[in-house]
Amino acid sequence: MEKGDFVNNLRKTASFVVVEVNVSSISLAISTNLRAGTIDDQEIRELSLLKLIKQTVPIGTIFAYASDAVPEGFLVCDGSPLKANDYPELYEVLSTIHGNGIDSNSVLTGNFNLPDYRGMFLRGWDPIGINDPDFNTRQSPRSGANEGNRVGSIQNHHVQAHDHLLNLPRHINIGGRYSGGDWSLAWESHDQFLNNPPQRVGENGGKETRPKNAAVNFIIKVL
Repeated sequence: MEKGDFVNNLRKTASFVVVEVNVSSISLAISTNLRAGTIDDQEIRELSLLKLIKQTVPIGTIFAYASDAVPEGFLVCDGSPLKANDYPELYEVLSTIHGNGIDSNSVLTGNFNLPDYRGMFLRGWDPIGINDPDFNTRQSPRSGANEGNRVGSIQNHHVQAHDHLLNLPRHINIGGRYSGGDWSLAWESHDQFLNNPPQRVGENGGKETRPKNAAVNFIIKVL
């Protein structure tokens, strides 16, 4: 098949519904036949499918996934270091936003890192602090990752500033008279100010401030 015919046929490929497809196998088969100079109509349709998948779900897209079994073409967002040669398209998208290839032992074993969203809530990036009032306190998640208020940055635990009103008497009024038998005792009324020490509100709760939640895997499209 000539190159021109291949392009024309690719453009004319009909729409189709995909139930299940092994993306890696298709990619390998098509790449092999392209190198050999032979390709058939079925492979043209499969090539269109690969293009459609990448257009519909761009590499670098994050999903909340309700299973431990990660689907093909995805990886868990666990901060793992990766090599650019193994995932060139993902590296083109992420670069070193989430790290420069450092592993959990601070050893450089790759060229970039996956985002690490284990135990994290995701928040839309707010470049000028419209809904993120502490946007200037954002930090880099690891060595070589984005610093400051940029995509990939993190914020640590925090509780919004507030106070607790504790009503304590500042003074008491003492006075009265006592009589018994053939004697009596009287004392004058006066204010006695109390020197109250600071009072603490009772401590209770857990190790963090959090909403009710359910665990999922955050997965990222890598192929």
